[in-house]
Amino acid sequence: MATPRSFSGNQFLFQIDDDDGTPGLLKSVSGGGIAGKLIDEGPGSDLRRIKHVGVVELEKFDLELSLAQAGPFLRWIRESWKRDFARRNGMIVHADFDYCERQTQSFQDALITETKFPALAGDSKAPAYLTVSIQPEDSEIKKGDGTRIKGLHQAGEKKWLTSNFRLSVTGIDCTYVSKIICI
Repeated sequence: MATPRSFSGNQFLFQIDDDDGTPGLLKSVSGGGIAGKLIDEGPGSDLRRIKHVGVVELEKFDLELSLAQAGPFLRWIRESWKRDFARRNGMIVHADFDYCERQTQSFQDALITETKFPALAGDSKAPAYLTVSIQPEDSEIKKGDGTRIKGLHQAGEKKWLTSNFRLSVTGIDCTYVSKIICI
């Protein structure tokens, strides 16, 4: 009897509900699980300690994405920064090295809670990724059907490099700025 093998996936596809149908690629995904805090009650009259799970919470998703294919996601970020907080539904597909679907995580009514920019340096050749945290109200994990995902492999994707930036501040000459570090 064959046992199911684990897989090592590093291919992630991201799609939100108001998307134009073009899924985006993610560098990494973390979070999205269910966590409950352990409550330890002190000993009562019978001198026994009682431990039990308290409030169960849904963890936030931390997504690292390339800006090359993040059009709909960037619109969502822009709306959030303008205080037009819109909840979005979406899905993250986890694929293996052969681009076969292994797991899907769908989420409902998510809000953007944090946006992190990489440090920019003129002498760097490293690719840059935007880190975004989203907090969903509900999430569901399903086993993938193993079908090969079309369009996931984007060999010709142009990388956003940390050296490709231009700073512009009204009234200040910024032509010699070579490094920007976000704190």
